[in-house]
Amino acid sequence: MGESTTVRLTLANDGDQVVGAFQNWDLIVETLRPGSPGISYLTCTEDSVPVDNEWTVSGVYRDAEALTAEVGASGVLNSGEELIILARPSPAIVAGYYDRAVLVTTNGISTPDNI
Repeated sequence: MGESTTVRLTLANDGDQVVGAFQNWDLIVETLRPGSPGISYLTCTEDSVPVDNEWTVSGVYRDAEALTAEVGASGVLNSGEELIILARPSPAIVAGYYDRAVLVTTNGISTPDNI
């Protein structure tokens, strides 16, 4: 089974709240790999390539799949926009196993996401 040290997560803001201050967000990843399941608390970095147990904002887009530029204020996730996160949990993600991530913003909005 293949391992992935870097995971790309896309978060869509479907609500009415504008969220920012990404460096204050919490990202927790649960890996259910065989023999060594783990929970990782990742810290935000401004580096474009995160190291173990770090995550970074790759970009904010109107459409993340097409990489369509955001239309609102730069550096925040406005309603209708999508955020691409690059995360590097340790232990790494193993293909074929159920893993999940929970992201919590500074204003208390959280979202579970299966990886």
